[in-house]
Amino acid sequence: MLNENCYQFEGNRKQAEKIITTFRASPNVLPACKYIIENTQRDEVTFQAVVALKEVAAREYALHPRAEMHALRDWLLEVAISRLDQLSALSEDFGDATRHPMSGYMVKSEHDQLNLCLMKRQVALLTFSALLDEFSSNRASAVGLPYNFHVKSRKTFEDGELRPVFQIVVQILQHLMHAGINMENAADLELLGICMNIMQQSLSWEFVSADDNPLLGSFETTMDNRRVRQVGRFPASWRDFIIRPEIIDMFFQLYNMIPAKNSGLADTVRQCLTQLAGVHGPVFHATDAMGRIIKDDSVQREYVAHLLRNILKLIEKFVLEHPSNISFEYSEELTCITTMSTKIIQTYRLRVLAAVPELLPFLNELGKLNIACYQSGTGDGDFYETGAHEEGDELLDLWARLVEQIEEYTEEQNALRSTGVHTQDFDLPGLMKFLTMVAFHVFETYVDMRLEAAKHSVDDDSDGDEIKDDYMYEEQLIAIGIIARLDSAKCLNKLQLLISDRVGRIRETFAGRESQDGLPYVLDHVHWLALFSGHVLAHPSRGEVPEVPRAILALSAQTPENNDPVVLLSTSLLNALEVVSVEADSPQFAMCSPLLTETLLWFVERWSETYLFIDGSINGGKLKSASLSHAFGAESGGPHILDFILRMIQKNFILWHGQEDLLMQIVNILSTFSKSAGIRNALLISETFESLIGFFLENLSRLPAAVHSPLIENIALIATHASSPEIRRHYFTRLTDAIERRLLSVIQHPNFSQKYQGPETIEHVISTMEVYSGLVLAADETNTKEIFASVSKYFDAFIQLMELYRNHTEVEKYVLQVFANLIRCQSFEELTDADCQKLYAAVLSLLKTYAKNTIGRTRVVAINEDSELFDDLSCILEILAQLMASQYEGMTWNDILLKRSAKGAVDVADVIFYGVNTVTPLISDQMLQFPELCKDYISLVSNLVRYFPDKLSVLPPALLANLVRALEFGMHNAMTEVARGAFEAITTLALYAWDESAHPGLSIEFLHSHLDRLLHKTFEMFLFLEFDSGLMDSAGEALFALVLARPRVVTQQSQPAFAQRLNTALLGLHESIARTMQTPDTADRLRAARAEGLVTVFDAMYCWPLSHFTCNVDILSGKDSR
Repeated sequence: MLNENCYQFEGNRKQAEKIITTFRASPNVLPACKYIIENTQRDEVTFQAVVALKEVAAREYALHPRAEMHALRDWLLEVAISRLDQLSALSEDFGDATRHPMSGYMVKSEHDQLNLCLMKRQVALLTFSALLDEFSSNRASAVGLPYNFHVKSRKTFEDGELRPVFQIVVQILQHLMHAGINMENAADLELLGICMNIMQQSLSWEFVSADDNPLLGSFETTMDNRRVRQVGRFPASWRDFIIRPEIIDMFFQLYNMIPAKNSGLADTVRQCLTQLAGVHGPVFHATDAMGRIIKDDSVQREYVAHLLRNILKLIEKFVLEHPSNISFEYSEELTCITTMSTKIIQTYRLRVLAAVPELLPFLNELGKLNIACYQSGTGDGDFYETGAHEEGDELLDLWARLVEQIEEYTEEQNALRSTGVHTQDFDLPGLMKFLTMVAFHVFETYVDMRLEAAKHSVDDDSDGDEIKDDYMYEEQLIAIGIIARLDSAKCLNKLQLLISDRVGRIRETFAGRESQDGLPYVLDHVHWLALFSGHVLAHPSRGEVPEVPRAILALSAQTPENNDPVVLLSTSLLNALEVVSVEADSPQFAMCSPLLTETLLWFVERWSETYLFIDGSINGGKLKSASLSHAFGAESGGPHILDFILRMIQKNFILWHGQEDLLMQIVNILSTFSKSAGIRNALLISETFESLIGFFLENLSRLPAAVHSPLIENIALIATHASSPEIRRHYFTRLTDAIERRLLSVIQHPNFSQKYQGPETIEHVISTMEVYSGLVLAADETNTKEIFASVSKYFDAFIQLMELYRNHTEVEKYVLQVFANLIRCQSFEELTDADCQKLYAAVLSLLKTYAKNTIGRTRVVAINEDSELFDDLSCILEILAQLMASQYEGMTWNDILLKRSAKGAVDVADVIFYGVNTVTPLISDQMLQFPELCKDYISLVSNLVRYFPDKLSVLPPALLANLVRALEFGMHNAMTEVARGAFEAITTLALYAWDESAHPGLSIEFLHSHLDRLLHKTFEMFLFLEFDSGLMDSAGEALFALVLARPRVVTQQSQPAFAQRLNTALLGLHESIARTMQTPDTADRLRAARAEGLVTVFDAMYCWPLSHFTCNVDILSGKDSR
């Protein structure tokens, strides 16, 4: 039949495919497949039989005796060898059929066949490759093995078979190289390609730790036993096979032998070399005289030294062949060099690297190569045509990593010296001297390259909407800042000279003494020089005020005050800002660049965090700079600099009031000022700042809408944190009066009812709502009362606006945002009961208005739609979730019930459930595909279940089903935060159902079907699906709680396949129960509950008596002292 269908395949394809599919699905088809393969003479019939055998071998493996499967494997091997003309198809499917741990026979057989014909070797090599393909993956099985069996098989394979495979292929490669590989012979190249693929797979193998549990979802509560795999981390058993010098030499020789035209093979060898550069782990461990396992630095040094010698030859050859320009055809070779070099610096500790004599020559050649990369293509049209600059950036990162390693090592040595221990593994001063010399050349070349590239970017008219340079080149700018500080004197001097020259040329052009033709290039140069200076002079903010970099402070401290390069460079850039901040009606304004002004303001922001009002010292005052204190300190030049910055801010607000990004940068400066108490207080007593605030408030309508909220937020933060109550009151009153006037000018306008739908009026309303959002975002525990009082007096006006603009969802969204931000930022403990009641009443009225507005409103959902279409729903969800959290977060269940019993005129529970009934029907499953909306929805459902489980019974059945389905959806969400919230909500719901004392007299039967489904889905996720291991604890808690609540679901499994797999999985649970019981930080009652849940599961699945686990239950519940 199969033979006939292969004949008629072309004539009646569908019928033939149906019969062939039926044949593959037939029971006990293995003998038929063997018979067909042995007797047919047609290739297509053989192919169909082999494909069927491949599928059946995996599907029916457990149904046949092991001896029978071994015999099938041996028979396939003989067939593959005997039919070399059908090599590719048979050997591939043979590999698929024999991908299981019992591959020892194959390895030994191949070892005996090393001297057989080339084609027989190729069969074995293809089989090796198939095995590696199957077991190198930690996510999926090509054959279709269950995940737990796949992982166990993988572990067995890598422990017993992977290294012999590696040895055999190394011997084959050595044999081929000794005999001489003919690079023009297709058969030789094919065999070499297979060998190199196996080598690449072996060297990039991710070994499973010996402590790992191969069962995904192993119910273990400890974090330490999670599976951690690292490429290049080889076990000690590989020591004699992978770190030998001849292995390294073999790969470098192969790389030099392969012709450039064979790019695929050359690329595979490059990948092998890269993996060799990152070999680490127990393979370098040794046993000391006491029998302890230690890191053998001497072996690592020998290995690294041999690697560096070979890479050094490669770099020298490459630089010699490409002294001035690196063409695109050699970019892959360059990438190989940079990747290997980076891997070495990343992998090995400094004490190993720096003790190797070859390191300095290696770094010297890398420096030359780095410079060559940046000089390549200089002056040509496309700066990144060759790819050399990208590799230069990689090397730039390498230097920065090396410097950071040295800094860490120095700190370790200083800490040891403080304890009286002194160790010196290498010549650190010599290494630093060398790096200092290289650093300036690399820095200088990068700066020159970037300034040259600026000419091309200016000429390119398509740059308008591109990503900004400080973001696009952030990694390179950070690296160049680290490198420049190695030789800070020279680097700051170069920047100073360049900035002085460019600013001087700008002055000359503005004065009409120089042509305007070259001005765009000069402005772009200053833009880049400001970026460089900001990254050299200051660290980025990490939540705390960044200190002056140690090298910069040391340079400033040892330089005469009138010639401090740090002060000179800072002053030059501030002066540059003044030069380009011209009058709006001057002819020079047409020559200015908003990009340059924005960058100079960025420099002011970054610089101010570190230098403005500085005391000039770090490390407890051990290192101090008098010149910095005098120039920028709070008691000397700081107030003058602050006043200057404020004048520049106001001037540029006038100049660039339509440039949103530039204005946001000014807001960022105010945000930086708001975080420093010293600067805040100086601002509030400054006449310039008071004038600036008046200017802001009077010109809000001229500013882009996006600026309103953050600008008002930062002004409010500065005003409400004044140290003087009078000053605080003065500024806050001035701010709120201006905001109120803006609102009242709209809603109290005589013609408002006639023109409220006009575009200008709508825009005015939206901007006013944004201003109020900014005000409430400034709320904290110190100013909550003031801000709430200012906003709450207009609650009714906000709600009326939303009702009036029922057909303008944009206005509706901004009104909702005011309430969402207010509830999120308020400190409710600072509010009175009357304040809370006023808020609850307003939110209830808001929800009722929203419910009326949405009647008849339809939403068309498409995957490619903008998520902003659901901002109104997100706001409602956030209001409800935050309202619950603000009332009950951190409370016990009894405390929650006690607080809920103290009802006011407006019960917060009524508000919340009205909102839930309003918003939940509006959210479809398709909408939950949008991450932010899904996150907000799961947060609401989680809080609802956590704080109001007893109220779920009053919900309509359809609504309750939607809520539970949302939890199920959340379990599988890609965002860990969402999934964890869903599991925590499931745990709360299940424990509530289990604990009779939590619902006395209340039937929870309405929850049973929902809990059953959640239990099934949780089991399914644990046992059969792969999910984020970071969810193990929360998912485990949910599973325990669900088993407690619904034990009969486990005992009544009607699906045999599910029950069988559950059986196997729970065996793994039994083995880990001892560790689970050792959870000292868990409440006694929940620990006993966990034990009871485990006992229920085991009793159901294994029919073991409960008394078998009595001791375990007692231990978990605290009844047993053990």
